[in-house]
Amino acid sequence: MAAGWHCLNLGDALLAEPQHAALVTDFQRRYSASATPRVLITRHESEGRLHCEVLVYFSPGCEALAMAWQARPCRAPGGRGLSYSTGVGSEWQRAFPLA
Repeated sequence: MAAGWHCLNLGDALLAEPQHAALVTDFQRRYSASATPRVLITRHESEGRLHCEVLVYFSPGCEALAMAWQARPCRAPGGRGLSYSTGVGSEWQRAFPLA
């Protein structure tokens, strides 16, 4: 699998928190000692539906985590509504600025 961004839809935002928390914990366990900048970015999307869904974007360098969570390859996230879930490595916020 080529290095790059990956995305995982956690589903309904009202039900996604336990899975999101487990994902953040797994990220920290795998990468907390890393100096390489890595990040998880979250977006809530509704696309006109009553309830929004939580999408989590895995930055380059998180391929092992993305595979373990069955995330799909995608383009880098852009636009509005992005927030950091967690990050590691020196200057990760500069390496992956929110649009």
